[in-house]
Amino acid sequence: MAQCPEFYYGTQSNGYRCMLCSSLTALNCDNCTSNGLSCASCNSGFIYYNGQCINYVPVGYVNISGNATPCSSPCTTCSIATTNCTSCTNPLILYQFACISSSLCPSGTTLYNNTCTSCTNLCTQCSSTPSTCSSCSSPYFLNTVTHQCVTASNCQTYTYANSSNNQCSQCITPCLSCNTLVSCSSCVHGFYF
Repeated sequence: MAQCPEFYYGTQSNGYRCMLCSSLTALNCDNCTSNGLSCASCNSGFIYYNGQCINYVPVGYVNISGNATPCSSPCTTCSIATTNCTSCTNPLILYQFACISSSLCPSGTTLYNNTCTSCTNLCTQCSSTPSTCSSCSSPYFLNTVTHQCVTASNCQTYTYANSSNNQCSQCITPCLSCNTLVSCSSCVHGFYF
């Protein structure tokens, strides 16, 4: 029995004949095995995966030149390259497409949805969510009630913009508003300057 050339497979119906792999339309093969039962490479737009041509990338794989290639450990999913992680195996977390220990989240980020996520807006530090600020960049002040960074004029009632710790710090009683800890600018009801 003769061997069929590349891009062909052999059939035994009506005598031994070599048929084009591309005639196996259900398989979407560009090239196939000699018996025509599985693919060796795929038509454009399909991804080769375990002898099959599929139109999606399986979880834990990345499309590299038309081939489903497994993501490198410790990535559980990846994108563009096998080492470009988009999710990680437990207990590791994602930071800039790499898997790291959660204790290694750098300054200016917080652990959020198993990822070291950058703090938002004017936060220099945040905790629990990217928008829950724990410190602010100058000239902004931390509103300790809302955990947002605000301008000095936006510190809430009963607080003042404390430049020593960049926070909206509590005024002393009976100040309603103050410029410093000991300098009231208005008083609570029933008190006067």
